[in-house]
Amino acid sequence: MARLVAEALGFAFPGATPIVANASFCLGSGWTGLIGPNGAGKSTLLRLLGRELAPQQGHLRPEPRHPRVGVLRQGTGLDPTIIEFGAADDRQAQRLRGRLGLDPAVLQRWPTASFGERRRWQLASVLHAEPEILLLDEPTNHLDADGGRWLLEVLPRQVLGVVVSHDRRLLDVLTQRTFYLERGTLEDLPVACSSALELRTKRHHSLVEQRTEVHRRLATSQRAAHQADQKRLAAEGQRSARRRMKGPKDNDARSVNARTRADFGALGHTREYARLSTQVERRKQELEGLVVERALGSVVFARHQPCEKETLAWIPAGPLLAGSQTLAELPALGVGRRDRIWIRGPNGAGKSTLLDRLRAGLRVPSEQVLYLPQELSEAQVDLHLLELRQAPPQLRGQILSIVAALGVEPEALLRSPRPSPGEARKLACAAGMGRQAYALFLDEPTNHLDLPSVERLGQALQEFPGAVVMVTHDPHLAERVTTQSWWLQEGLRVNAE
Repeated sequence: MARLVAEALGFAFPGATPIVANASFCLGSGWTGLIGPNGAGKSTLLRLLGRELAPQQGHLRPEPRHPRVGVLRQGTGLDPTIIEFGAADDRQAQRLRGRLGLDPAVLQRWPTASFGERRRWQLASVLHAEPEILLLDEPTNHLDADGGRWLLEVLPRQVLGVVVSHDRRLLDVLTQRTFYLERGTLEDLPVACSSALELRTKRHHSLVEQRTEVHRRLATSQRAAHQADQKRLAAEGQRSARRRMKGPKDNDARSVNARTRADFGALGHTREYARLSTQVERRKQELEGLVVERALGSVVFARHQPCEKETLAWIPAGPLLAGSQTLAELPALGVGRRDRIWIRGPNGAGKSTLLDRLRAGLRVPSEQVLYLPQELSEAQVDLHLLELRQAPPQLRGQILSIVAALGVEPEALLRSPRPSPGEARKLACAAGMGRQAYALFLDEPTNHLDLPSVERLGQALQEFPGAVVMVTHDPHLAERVTTQSWWLQEGLRVNAE
């Protein structure tokens, strides 16, 4: 069985804070979930584990020395290994293609294949090599419910596996151990995702309680130190006054005793002040050691102006086409200014195509509708960043307040030359909400988002006062946000509920 042994592992990109610092662990057979906030460096850590990047500090030693490593990256490109897998005729390739219903003809129309179809091919091609170490970056992105169940069935349990995912069900069923990565610190928790997050929540509450108690003690010590300082100053003042008022022959026993008592009193107050000052500094140091994650703000849409038109988009009855292929026969469909619509169905049914048709049927200016595709290109991310930086102060502040509510530090985002995929998706959503878009057209909005961010996104979408049309395989999010479903069933017809 393969093993990965890390000793004081450290890595940082030039000019950036460390991705991971002084991390030591040993990974053997079984699955480990890797979770943490967007931008923490989870994908970079996977690259380190796969030896695509070299540690800058410490050591990472695989056993055996050259194990077979399978890596599933984010993105949906056509890798040469996929083409090789499509042409392979060994038993393992035939079994995987049969289990997934993979048709090699899809490779000839890759650009028009759905993201879910592409993801299945990527996963199958990685598994076909039967790796000893398996590193998966968001494997359930773009997969429908059947794809998620298939993934759990076919993933080997005895491999050394590390998976980055926002899919809590996958993590709870598959993993027995959790790495939590944040601000360069890798926390090793010997339980699956939900239990790990529960442990961290309890620890956070305990830390808050400790910090509150230390705050109370610090305030008490500061008050006592202030009182001692006042007494010390008063005693010093009395002693100085006695010395100034003492006559040249004032040397009787009572005067000497009074001066002695004053000197001892001043010295006692000075010592008490010094003791309490030391206690105050100790409390401050203790408080600095109890770091509590700062809560980010909430979304406010008080100034949002709804669209004057009742219908934002309309498409007539007719076939839903992908090239020359008919995916479904559509009834006439419209999107009202307050509608909350969940477009659902299996991979390849035409959900993204239907969203594109609705965009083509807009009855309002396209700039008043946010469209979030399944994957943002680098050019699209650069444009969102540029628009944010050039926005008027009031609009920029509104967008950044929503960015913060979605779990991204605004200052860090503005400094970042290239946000992570999850941060970029949050920025895109915040840009649409902040500029008071009439509607949000969202294609798999939870792709690349960490678990807390999915919850924050759900809350923000619940509060958003405009229309929402969403393609998602996350039923929990859809049930929170939407009020009606459009089913693309068996490639035949959309049923509006």
